[in-house]
Amino acid sequence: MLNWQTERDVAIQAAKRAGDRVFESAGRIVTEHKGINDLVTQADRDAQEIIQETIGRRFPQDAFQAEENGLEERPSGNRRWIVDPIDGTTNFVHGFPFFCVSIGFEAEGELVAGVIYDPSRRECYSAAKGQGAVCNGMPLHVSATQNLSEALVAFGFPTDTSSKPDFMTRFGRAVPRIRSMRRLGSAAMALAYVAAGKLDAFWAENLKAWDAAAGVVLVREAGGLVTKSDGATYDVDSPLLLASNGLTHAPLASAIAS
Repeated sequence: MLNWQTERDVAIQAAKRAGDRVFESAGRIVTEHKGINDLVTQADRDAQEIIQETIGRRFPQDAFQAEENGLEERPSGNRRWIVDPIDGTTNFVHGFPFFCVSIGFEAEGELVAGVIYDPSRRECYSAAKGQGAVCNGMPLHVSATQNLSEALVAFGFPTDTSSKPDFMTRFGRAVPRIRSMRRLGSAAMALAYVAAGKLDAFWAENLKAWDAAAGVVLVREAGGLVTKSDGATYDVDSPLLLASNGLTHAPLASAIAS
């Protein structure tokens, strides 16, 4: 049985190399606009090049799907690396230290390894299927919060909220039922924090594969649950995601839908 440790370890190496380059580039940031409230920097491109070179040297035949290469459709092949060189680019541009490198790996249609590296705190979250999840070598586990009224939940807002009025309606229904909410500006970091038990759940309806792939592996390996936001089976190529400690999952899904 494959344990995917080699893929995980290569992803750790790539994420740390790219993340440290990103961190060093702070203060020398040149931005461009990809869309409404959607930024890209030269640091994004440099980090992606480092990741692709590091992974490609070890796995030259694998497919590589990343935010800054313009490939949103699923590439061919049964091994896919799904990469966001800087998740939380707007935070990065503003000097708000909440951004990360996210590298997920999929084999035969299943997410089996993931790494999220936070260069501001030098925290490396990693997981491989059946091997558990760790941060800097220390085991991770989701929280034990049972009641939604005691839960700290992060939400992922669309970049253009005016185009998603239904989401804002569901958000308004859900918020009164939880203890408190957070908008972190990085889906990958939110998922890492669910895996670490710092957040009880994370809900978003506007994600790309590279936003979530790594974090989904972390949450599952830390004992959590991941579905679409409507409770259906999760698909990394769907924009819908609800990740939780498992205990708050059904109540939150119900609050969103009611």
